[in-house]
Amino acid sequence: MFKILIALFFLLPALSYSSDVPQPRIDLISERLKAAKSDIPIVGFSMSEVPGFTHVQMQGGEVIAVSDDGKFLFAGPLYRITDTGFKDVADAKAAVVRAAYFKKNDPFKLGAIVFPASGEVKKQIFVFTDITCGFCRKLHQETVPDLQAAGVEVHYLGFPREGLTGGAKSSLDTAFCSSDQQGALTSLKNNEAIEAKICDSPVPSHYALAQEFGINSTPAIVMLDGTLIKGYMPADTMLQSLGIK
Repeated sequence: MFKILIALFFLLPALSYSSDVPQPRIDLISERLKAAKSDIPIVGFSMSEVPGFTHVQMQGGEVIAVSDDGKFLFAGPLYRITDTGFKDVADAKAAVVRAAYFKKNDPFKLGAIVFPASGEVKKQIFVFTDITCGFCRKLHQETVPDLQAAGVEVHYLGFPREGLTGGAKSSLDTAFCSSDQQGALTSLKNNEAIEAKICDSPVPSHYALAQEFGINSTPAIVMLDGTLIKGYMPADTMLQSLGIK
């Protein structure tokens, strides 16, 4: 998307930004970035933990770090070095944003497709999924039944990786618009053909929430405390990550 000013280039999660950056610095960085690429879609600014750099958020969730003099650009995960390992600073910030969202908004009004726990509910998870994602299918077929049996309530949210146009979004719409949402989602994940359905589905709002949460791949599992688990895990590993086993 950008000309590489230095060799290191990554992606960062979307974050909520406050106006804690001095206006003269915002003006300077904006001028430098727009001089290099006039249509660069800047959304906001935030202080970086690295002295001499400022975070710049782009439309769609991408975040870059620009030197305060506007001469250098970094994009990527920032790790804090601790005595016990490396901590992803960006994801820690994103986790705060995710937890704050769940405290402010009722997570059970997101229009999710719910696969209930068997018996006592020990944990509730929110899974951003895509019908076309192989590991999403594997998670649904192999892991979710064991999670349900162990007391985990699974809330599926739609995240078509190719965007809000095309077959992936249409397939998710069919599941969310079906009178039997669970059956439709399972059939689609089993690669079975079912009748297409159209309605005012919640998939676009799920997609926007995923971007707000810093999610750009599936499956992505979010817990109410803001913790994000990326990718497929077998049931035993997942239950350990959820603190159930």
